[in-house]
Amino acid sequence: MMSHRILVVDDNRDLAENLVEILEDAGFAADFFDDPTRALHATVPGRYGIALIDLRMPGMDGVELHRALKRLDPSLKAIAMTAFARDERVRCALGDGMLAVFPKPMNAANLIVQLRQAVAA
Repeated sequence: MMSHRILVVDDNRDLAENLVEILEDAGFAADFFDDPTRALHATVPGRYGIALIDLRMPGMDGVELHRALKRLDPSLKAIAMTAFARDERVRCALGDGMLAVFPKPMNAANLIVQLRQAVAA
């Protein structure tokens, strides 16, 4: 059975903490990291069902993090978030198998619908 625990990785701490509250209110468990390397080190296969990943972060961008996470846990699904909807990384994220790319600020209701569909699949 797929985990309903969500990995949230975003260098914008305020936004990510707000997102975690929204996810928890919707019935999900969520862990937040503001550093992609720390998130990668905390991930073990099966811990998370879905990762919500910011595309632009210092040190390691979201596409690179997604690729590294998939090497660790091939079953992990991912959704990208970005304030730069026309960024080349958006095409890369979708090409690498991310389920969706949500522009920031995100529509929380649409995100919850997407997450529920992903965990049901």
